[in-house]
Amino acid sequence: MPFPRRRDALRFTEAERRRLVSISKSRSDEKRRTLRAAILLDSLSGQSDETIARQHHVSRGTVVLCIRKCLEFGLEAALGELPRPGKPRQLPDDAIAWVLHCACQKPKELGYSYELWTYKLLITHVHQQLRHSRASGTTEAEPVQTAQDPAQGRTAAAQDSVLRGVPGSRLRAQNGTRAACLQGGRNR
Repeated sequence: MPFPRRRDALRFTEAERRRLVSISKSRSDEKRRTLRAAILLDSLSGQSDETIARQHHVSRGTVVLCIRKCLEFGLEAALGELPRPGKPRQLPDDAIAWVLHCACQKPKELGYSYELWTYKLLITHVHQQLRHSRASGTTEAEPVQTAQDPAQGRTAAAQDSVLRGVPGSRLRAQNGTRAACLQGGRNR
């Protein structure tokens, strides 16, 4: 027995409908995107959620969720992914930027015999820099510079937060301005 519908019917303009047909027949688009387009087209033609689910080998909940996203947020949201909360980040942006800065340098420039970084060598280098910053007792305002690492503007707090994940510290350049964060990271 099919479930009764208790929601508004889908309505698309002719251009949106043509676009959905194009996406559903696409062989180069993502599979989940083509599946969602096909679900929306089948729902538009009047098929029940159960029939659509059986036809596309998905659960009825998947069909209902796709249609509900389209009704609430629009066509683009229904074809794509909504943001998810996810697990909170363990490291702040400045700590990630500091490790990336270290990884982008050549180990030879820092006094190592290697031409390229190995994972173990990079971890050892990061730990050495952290131990040095803790031993010297530097504060966040004073950049730590060693003979092995001529990087300018790295703060002890940024180094320390690499392992402990302490939020709130900032990576500062020599002139006191904030250094650039990774492109994938959050803006603060």
